[in-house]
Amino acid sequence: MAGLFTGLAVLVKAIAAFYVGLPILALVLNKGFRNWARNPRVWVMAFLSLAPGVTYNLISVTVGGNASAIFGTRFFPNLFTQVEFYAGWATLIRGAVGFGAFLMAMTALLLIRNRSQRVFFGAMWLGYILFGLTVAYHISTHNYYQLPVFPIVSLGVGIFMGELLRRLETNPPAWSVKALIWILFFFLIAVNINEVRGTLYAENYRPEKTFWSQLGEKLGHNSAVIALTQDYGGRLSYFGFINPRIWSTTGDFRLSALSGSTDPDVIQLIQEKTAGMDYFLVTALGDFDAQPMLKEYLFTHYAVDTGDGYYIFELHKPLIPGS
Repeated sequence: MAGLFTGLAVLVKAIAAFYVGLPILALVLNKGFRNWARNPRVWVMAFLSLAPGVTYNLISVTVGGNASAIFGTRFFPNLFTQVEFYAGWATLIRGAVGFGAFLMAMTALLLIRNRSQRVFFGAMWLGYILFGLTVAYHISTHNYYQLPVFPIVSLGVGIFMGELLRRLETNPPAWSVKALIWILFFFLIAVNINEVRGTLYAENYRPEKTFWSQLGEKLGHNSAVIALTQDYGGRLSYFGFINPRIWSTTGDFRLSALSGSTDPDVIQLIQEKTAGMDYFLVTALGDFDAQPMLKEYLFTHYAVDTGDGYYIFELHKPLIPGS
């Protein structure tokens, strides 16, 4: 079953091989070469773990012609020498689990006494690190790439706290020290609860449905729309019933540059991407400001309908030059 579920995880997301497959591999190898080499169950598990994902990706690369999509915008070793890469990674870790829990989980590796457990937990950490280096750009810019760290930190914090409580039971401190520890413990919990509450209270997503559904009606559900918008058009598609063509964000352009791709001249790119489109929708206003050539071109060439949080450039209504 372990091999089957590992194979499913790798099939769905190939990078699961790092944080799922590597710990299992470490456990198998921990028992020695002879033990696993002569055990047919290990070979069956290895086959079930690798065959689905390897087969799918080979077909995708060869028959599907998706080699550049799979490998071209992932691995960027040139980022390893940039401080911004590590700073961005650390910032996203802090936002995901907090430095306190992260450091406790790292310390837990030194507290595990059972060799097999230490090897397994160490492989989880190694898998996360290798995963991050493999997807260096995304691990330092996209917060959802921190998802693999949650089970590692959760397990690590449990190990750390278990060891702390064990030592407190072995060498009971004075009642005043115990009280101080529990006060500190509940204080930290209260601080975290308050921080989470503040984050949730500050964000109100209820107007989202109204905003995007009204935009969809305004544009027309059958209109051809190109958009510089949030979530790669997911909100407009879900609430507004429009599947837009996506204009690249500044992050997309940076990723393209890192992969060695060269885009055509901005004006040429605008003309190519807007060909056959009825509207150019802009809701990612900060990114729009970060692309001054696009902004200037659209404002000087097309009529615009402006609202709270959006621009709609009417591509079928070009302005008369000089007007």
